[in-house]
Parts: sequence; C-alpha cells; structure tokens
Amino acid sequence: MNPVRGLRRLLGVLLFVFMGLPLSLGGLSLLSMRGWLVDEAKYLSLVQDARFERLITAPELAANAPASLSLGEGLPELQGKAAVSALQRAIPAQAVVSAGEAAVRGFFRALERGEGLVTMDFSALSAELERAKPALAESYRAQTGQELPAQAIPSLPATLSFSLEPDGSGPSWQGRPTNLAAMRAGLDAASIWMVLAGAGLCMASAFIGEDDWRRRAAALGSRVLGPGIFISVIGLLPHLVNPAGLVGRSQISGFSMAQFPALTEYLKFAATSLTGGFLVVGLWTVGIGTALASSKFLLPSGEDETELEA
Repeated sequence: MNPVRGLRRLLGVLLFVFMGLPLSLGGLSLLSMRGWLVDEAKYLSLVQDARFERLITAPELAANAPASLSLGEGLPELQGKAAVSALQRAIPAQAVVSAGEAAVRGFFRALERGEGLVTMDFSALSAELERAKPALAESYRAQTGQELPAQAIPSLPATLSFSLEPDGSGPSWQGRPTNLAAMRAGLDAASIWMVLAGAGLCMASAFIGEDDWRRRAAALGSRVLGPGIFISVIGLLPHLVNPAGLVGRSQISGFSMAQFPALTEYLKFAATSLTGGFLVVGLWTVGIGTALASSKFLLPSGEDETELEA
C-alpha cells in the first residue's frame, strides 16, 4: 500500500474515532431524548399509568420493606413490613398518584416561569393522611399487636419546596436567566448542531481516508452505521431484556427487586417509554448508513481503483 495512502487512512480513522464518533453519538442521543427530557406530559404519564398504581399497591412492596422504619427523632421505631402494609391499606393509591402529579406539575411550573424555587402541592395527600391516621394505627396494631397512637404518626406538610440553585436564584445559562421555553430551544439547537457537526466530521474522515468515490461512500456508510446501531440497541433493549434480569438477585437495604412482578412490569414500561426515541432515531440512522454503504455498488469504478487496491 502507498505510504501516503496509509497515512491518509490513519488520519481519517483518527478524525472519526476522536471527533466524529463522539459528536455523532452525543447528537443522536440528544435528538432521541428531546421528545421527553423537558416534556411535562411524558413525566405525568409515568405516574398516571395503571402500572404505577399496581406498583404502589403490590403486596411485594410491604414484603420487601426493611425490617424496621424510623419515623424520626423521639418517635417510635416501627416494624417495616407492617408499617408499609398499613399505609397501603389506609391511604388510597389515587392519593399517592395525585401527589406524584402535583410534584411533576410543581417542578415544571417553576421551570416554565424561570423561578429558582419549586413548590409542590401535597395538600390532598396531607389531608388524606390525617383522615387515615386512626385506620393506619389500627391496621398496624392488628398486624403486630403493638399500639401506635395516631398522634405519634407524623403529618405531611401541605407543600414542599426546594431550590433549583444553591443561591436560590432561578435556572440560568452562563449567568443569563432561562425558562422552560429556552431549555427546549437550547436542547433542539444543541441536538441539531451536534448531529450536523458529527455528520460533517464523518464525511471529512471518509474523504480524507479514501481517494475513490466508491470507497468514500462505503467508508461514510460504515461511519454512520456504527452510531446508528448503538443508538438502536439502546431503544431495543427494553423490548428484549427483562429488567429483573439486569438486577438479578441484588438487594438494596434488604429490598429485593428480582421477585417483584409489579416493579419489573413498571420498569419495563418506563424504560420502553423513555427509550422510544432512541429506536426511531437509531433505525433512521441505520437506514441512511445502509443506503450510503450500498451506494458504492451504483457508482462507477474509477480507472485507478485496481491500482489503489494494490
């Protein structure tokens, strides 16, 4: 092989590996996530789905609870399984779902207004807990034989607030205040520019590394196919892999995730919902890469192609 040609191929590969590939993967990933990353409706759908309600009412949730639960300083320590079971029986699942919706809406309202303080309205759940305290105490006593005075059960604040920024200011970018609309516009622009930059570098690496148009088309196709296949695999994984198989028999604070059908079902739903964009973007990219790689068969071979192969 011609030494100059070998050097050009090496430069083309290095340009792709260290610049084109990272930018392509980053741009395609942002493009895949832009549909839900700052979309309130997507997060609301995660808590409004019936699988979430089945998860919080599943008996396995209590069965896998820690052996003991502390309600706070000066308050009695409770038997974990009995306490969680009592909560499930005393608090309607819809109240927990509504609290989750309130948390999502409060977070996005703060982002929408560009405020630094997120306020979540938990008044409905707080009122439900106050109403259910006698039933909760009775359910706990029936399971354990231990008395739990209703006044010993802590109350839930009607609202919870936290700051998005350490100094209490609103979200900002390089010192400039920003809001939800600006975040969406910035995410769209970043994903498009990264994809364009990655595509440009992939094309440049193919043109630097190859002299013949047919080889350039094949090289460019392979450079597009690689990131496309990787992104497609991310989108396909939730459809092919059982989430419980990923965690195996692992335990977190005594909580076993492997033998929890409702959790497995919900994790699969959430993963499928959040990676759908990866599958669409990945398949489009694979299609483009395949078309580019196949186009070499439609291009006429150059007179010097045999010489270049030597």
